[in-house]
Amino acid sequence: MANGIIIRTMQEQDIKEVTRLMLQLDGEIDSGHCLSPAVINSTFAVMREDSRCYRNYVAENDGGVIGFISSVVYKTFFHPGGTALINELIVDREYRGRGIGQKLIQKILTMAREEKLNEVEVSTWFENKKAIAFYRKKGFTDESLLLGIELSK
Repeated sequence: MANGIIIRTMQEQDIKEVTRLMLQLDGEIDSGHCLSPAVINSTFAVMREDSRCYRNYVAENDGGVIGFISSVVYKTFFHPGGTALINELIVDREYRGRGIGQKLIQKILTMAREEKLNEVEVSTWFENKKAIAFYRKKGFTDESLLLGIELSK
């Protein structure tokens, strides 16, 4: 299980390891996005500037980052307390099946409850069957359909 794993807010010194994890995720889902260390660095700089909106956490084991979860918090008229949308979740392939993903999700759920948000949502690609099964096992249900148009890759 995930004994000894620490879940904490992502810091600037975590960028290299988060980049490694994001590139691992990108390779597994073949997103077609042009991820690079430079893109991840500049995106994190924007996220860090608006910490009320972006929530990024890492799973740490013996000083190394082995998991990452990213969410955005926003308000709507139907959910004036707010919604946390999980956009990215990755656990290093060598550490999967040990409860680390559950701990990362729990961190988002705890944050959402503490901030009295109305809901937590997750977005994943239809093709990512393993992720869909994982999220359903963790209690997420088909609630709505998110449609999108990719404007650039």
